[in-house]
Amino acid sequence: MENADSLAGKEYIDYLLAFLRGKKDQGLEQNAGAKKRKNQVCFHEFTAEECAKLKKTLVAEDMVYYFNVQEGLRVLVDSLFITPQALPLVRDLLDENHKLQDDFQRQHLFEALIDFMQAQN
Repeated sequence: MENADSLAGKEYIDYLLAFLRGKKDQGLEQNAGAKKRKNQVCFHEFTAEECAKLKKTLVAEDMVYYFNVQEGLRVLVDSLFITPQALPLVRDLLDENHKLQDDFQRQHLFEALIDFMQAQN
């Protein structure tokens, strides 16, 4: 992620999502059998710095839609099982955009949030 400082916009979103999904890892194939959860898509911690930069990137509405098309919300929700860092960002994105709320529901991500909340209790 040290190279991500120079990236912006779509390039940053693509790089961040690939990193969180583990696609930048050389040895992920070896770890594929060690999944902790069924249908896990996020394999790295979503840090506060990454969250702040993503929040700045998602100020533009076209970046929000691009992020949604790239299944960014699915990755953020799955990252909650590692660290709850993304929860305020997900909440803000859903509060500001009704189309995202519909997509969030269609992708069954509310159920994933409920699973996360149950795991925390």
